[in-house]
Amino acid sequence: MSTISSPHRHPVGFWRSVNNSFNAFAVEGFIDELAAAAKQDPYEYRRTLLANAPRDLGVLELAATKAGWGTPLPAGRGRGIAVYKSFESFAAQVAEVSVSPAGDVRVHRVVCAIDLCLHRAPSRRGTDRWRRRRDARARLPRATPTLRNLGRK
Repeated sequence: MSTISSPHRHPVGFWRSVNNSFNAFAVEGFIDELAAAAKQDPYEYRRTLLANAPRDLGVLELAATKAGWGTPLPAGRGRGIAVYKSFESFAAQVAEVSVSPAGDVRVHRVVCAIDLCLHRAPSRRGTDRWRRRRDARARLPRATPTLRNLGRK
């Protein structure tokens, strides 16, 4: 194995992650290009595409609302928006950024909305139950968890 160094300002290295992380960047970047070609706002363009996808649309709308999408920004700043489904969970992010005259990118704020899906293989139910009991005993060696001492009556 060998590497080749290339002089530039940004540090690089191999990407150790699942494919959803870099696929989301490529797909959402292309969606932005489609919105620009259609002369539409990127948020509104995505809303149209996601009309029949309520969970995607839900996180998109929440992130846009919390980020103040459509409100004026300080001079020299811009916003970007993205939404992606990964492992049955849905996430949307709005980033507020600026670029200096030298080309340096600064992220001022990121707003994220996530709709999580807790997924478990049905064949592991018994094993998971055993692990939860074991973990609870390890954390509470002298206490027995009950509905009463967990704050429920």
